[in-house]
Amino acid sequence: MNKKKVLTIFLFCLCLSAKAQFSVSSTSQYLQLANVTNVDAVFLFNGIDPLTEITYTGGGTTEWRLYDGSFYSNQASVSPDDATGYIVRVNGTNAYWIWVIDCSLYPVVYDNLQVSYNQPNPCENLILEASLTVPDLVYYDKNNVRRILPRTFTLKYTDYEFASESWQDKPVSNTYEYPFSPVTLPAPKKDVTFTLSGDNYAAEMGLAADSIQVDYLAVAVAVHPKGTIEERAGMNEYERSDESQTVLKGSGPLVISFESRANVPVAAFFEWIVYDEATPQSYYRYNDENLRYTFKKTGDYIAKLTAKSAGGCEAIDSLRINVTESLLEVPNAFSPNGDGMNDEFRVVFRSIATFNIAVYNRWGKVVYKGTDPSKGWNGRINGKEAAAGGYYYLIEAVGTDGTKYHRRGHVALFR
Repeated sequence: MNKKKVLTIFLFCLCLSAKAQFSVSSTSQYLQLANVTNVDAVFLFNGIDPLTEITYTGGGTTEWRLYDGSFYSNQASVSPDDATGYIVRVNGTNAYWIWVIDCSLYPVVYDNLQVSYNQPNPCENLILEASLTVPDLVYYDKNNVRRILPRTFTLKYTDYEFASESWQDKPVSNTYEYPFSPVTLPAPKKDVTFTLSGDNYAAEMGLAADSIQVDYLAVAVAVHPKGTIEERAGMNEYERSDESQTVLKGSGPLVISFESRANVPVAAFFEWIVYDEATPQSYYRYNDENLRYTFKKTGDYIAKLTAKSAGGCEAIDSLRINVTESLLEVPNAFSPNGDGMNDEFRVVFRSIATFNIAVYNRWGKVVYKGTDPSKGWNGRINGKEAAAGGYYYLIEAVGTDGTKYHRRGHVALFR
């Protein structure tokens, strides 16, 4: 990793490496790159003027020479020039090789940034092409080998990501070294603005990096359908719902609210197809983003969602549903004493489509009638407590699986 020091106007900063010690005085920002191939340091300046100085602070008798060996200075400090290499001799020995670059003389020019929609799979990927003029930042090492510092650029945009059960903005930042080929990216799920900025040295010096932008209109679609079973209030309904598995399972008539959870507004057109797995050729079709549907018969069903964008992309997913077989059980006693246990005469049921119950006293008078299996008789007649003893009931019901129930019998009321 490069060791960097950023200096604001006229602020001195001491830069240390494993082999050499240098300090810099400058009216502009600068960097010292200490881990560079085959030299001890490369100094980058955002402008060099007569006040710019590099000072060797390691002690001893100091002499500065140019790379060709010619004498330059016998002072501890020198005023550097762009594109120039220096050898620091200490006590008569070549000790350190450094190179100086004035970055302000090698500006980046942003020519163009464009998105290509015309590629094999625009619903999955996009191609981003940048045209830049980027001068080389050249230095020569101690063996006089020409080398180029890598210049990198940052691409930023804000995508859309489905996380924690909702769509959320997702900042994306990628770094590319110049020169770079056209970049292939996953197609964003929302309209975005791509910003390419740099280079890395400008950013590290705290400069306001130049940039170029291009807008992108999203076409990719994603869906994350979810079904929520609407439970009825009665606690005497057996196996009311089960959403913990891959199948939405519950007692019928099973009411489910379906959510597409698509990346709207990119996803603009919706189609729900609901069908019984036993008869897939017979189906119901809806064009709502979200759907509330009642499954009235026992069976295994599929709710298939297709979402499309104006750009022609689509996403397909489906949910499985199971409406359980019917069940009807009748208790033989209840105790309406307010203790919260068996306070009503209610059946235990599952997947009952139609239900009728009548309760009679010993003289054949109807004391309770109902059509909702989740409700029951509270042991009162016209608001007054009914006498303890035996009562007679008649129940006619039909399950969502077609099973017919004819139940009759006695129930004991205890006080």
